Amino acid sequence: MPTWWKAGAVSARLAFRIAIVAALAAKLMIAPPSSPPSVRFRLRDATAEAHRKLEATMALAQRCADRASYRMLLADMFGIYAPLEAALAAVAWDDLGLDFSKRAKTPWLRADLMALGLSTRDIAALPRTQHLPAIQCPADGFGVFYVLEGASLGGQLILRQIKPVLGVTESAGARFFASYGADVGEYWRSFTAAMAVYGESEERAQAMERAALATFECFQHWMNERAPRVTESAAHVR
Repeated sequence: MPTWWKAGAVSARLAFRIAIVAALAAKLMIAPPSSPPSVRFRLRDATAEAHRKLEATMALAQRCADRASYRMLLADMFGIYAPLEAALAAVAWDDLGLDFSKRAKTPWLRADLMALGLSTRDIAALPRTQHLPAIQCPADGFGVFYVLEGASLGGQLILRQIKPVLGVTESAGARFFASYGADVGEYWRSFTAAMAVYGESEERAQAMERAALATFECFQHWMNERAPRVTESAAHVR
C-alpha cells in the first residue's frame, strides 16, 4: 500500500473521530439540571456559528496527522493563548471565586513545545497575535475566559485519538489537551457557576456575549493568518 494512501486513510479516520469529539464536547457544554442556568446558554447560542466556523478553519485532523504538523498547531495555539492569558491575568479573579493560576493553559503549551523539541529561546521567539479582544471589566474577562475554558472540554477526547498516532502522553507533548484531566467537568461547572453569579444583570451578560464573540473573532483572524503555513506544510508532505 503506498505511503501517501496510508497517510490519507489515517487522516480520514482521525477526521471522523475528531468530528465525534466536537459533537461530544458540545454536549458537555449543556448543563445538567442542577447547574447554574442562563448566561452560559446565552453565550453558547450566540457563539455557535463562530464556533463551527473556527473548527472548520483549524482543520485538526490535518494538523494532528504527524508530529511536525502537531508541533506547528501547538506553536500557533501558544501564539494566541499567551497574549490572551496575559491580558486575562489582570482581572481580579480571586474576588470572583476563581483561581486563575490553576486554569492558565500557556504553561501547558510551553511544556508540550519543549517536549516536542523547542527550546525556551525558540518558544520566546514564536509569533504572537496582536489582534486581541478588549478586557476593560470583569464581564469582558468572563466572555474571553468562557471561550478558553470551553475549549478544554473535549481535550481528553482529542488526546485519546492523537496518542496512538503521535506517541504523545498527558505528561509528554499533550499536557494542553489533557487540561484538567478527570476534573475537567468540575472545573467547567465551577467556572460557569462563577460566571452565572457575576452575569445576573443584562448589562453584564451583554458584555460577556460581546467579549466571547470578539474572542472567537480573534481566534479566527489568527488561524486565518497562520493558514498559509499549514497549506505549505501539507503540500510538502504530499
